[in-house]
Amino acid sequence: MSVDTHRYTRLVRKRTLITGAVAVTAATALGIAGTVVAQAQETGDEALADAIDAILSDPRLTDSQVGVVVADANTGEVLYDRGGDQRAVPASNTKLATSAAALELLGEDYTFTTEAVGAAPPEDGVVAGALVLSVLVGRWVTGLVLRRVESAPPGNGVLRGGTWIGMLERAAITGSILAGFPEGIAVVLAVKGLGRYPELRESHPDRRSPAAERFIIGTLISYTWAGASAALGAWGLHALG
Repeated sequence: MSVDTHRYTRLVRKRTLITGAVAVTAATALGIAGTVVAQAQETGDEALADAIDAILSDPRLTDSQVGVVVADANTGEVLYDRGGDQRAVPASNTKLATSAAALELLGEDYTFTTEAVGAAPPEDGVVAGALVLSVLVGRWVTGLVLRRVESAPPGNGVLRGGTWIGMLERAAITGSILAGFPEGIAVVLAVKGLGRYPELRESHPDRRSPAAERFIIGTLISYTWAGASAALGAWGLHALG
């Protein structure tokens, strides 16, 4: 098994060298053939055939398949044909013909313009910035205002999970407004009210609950800040658009 592997490796290297030689020789042949064709008008078709045969007899082309057809560009008359009707795999040799055609038709100073098209990152940045402003900065603003309006420590007026619920509701409200769905504000308010109602009733069933007051004030502050953040984000999107 080891002997067959080494043999295969040497065979691949040999074919790689031959392929490289074919490409180099083909490029040289195209250049020389152009000169030879021009001279053929003076020296005859036999000189053209002899010159091309000399190129194709290069030992580096041994075990290679070669096909060459030379025709007069004006009349279409075939001046030389060697294996021109044989099917072959030209591979990268086609780049020689396409490069020559591009230079002839476009010129050597021509440049292609490539356009990259995709989603606009600035708009994504505006939406993300509005959400950060609403959720994170809004947490600090809501807490600051609540401490200002409270005359006594909150005590049992603090409901469980209020911080996280406030952050989530502000994200939902700001996102709904930016998405063109302001009805989402009513949905968030209804879900929050239904979810908090049992706790508010149990805290002080016989009198006004400090938790209820804090709930109302905190909700109004949170919703107002979320709406302001959404309005700022909408203004940014309009400015970019």
